[in-house]
Amino acid sequence: MEDLIIYSSTDGQTKKICETIKAHISSNNNFKIISLNEALNVNLEKCKKIILGASIRYGRHNKNVLNFVIKNKNILNSKKTAFFFC
Repeated sequence: MEDLIIYSSTDGQTKKICETIKAHISSNNNFKIISLNEALNVNLEKCKKIILGASIRYGRHNKNVLNFVIKNKNILNSKKTAFFFC
């Protein structure tokens, strides 16, 4: 399985940031960019590295981001992970 960059974006800016991150990561890494909705159907256990980016709208995160992190807390804690919010 590829390593993942997962995004939750309202207007598409977070996805663009994810694409920029992927472009600047060493070519030895095999990252795939997917939306948070797509990530709900992915077996995260097979990933070694996970980056999660999410937008903040009117001072709040999308509640689906928090639900995703809570649901996958143990898996995320066992992987190399990075989070960013914009």
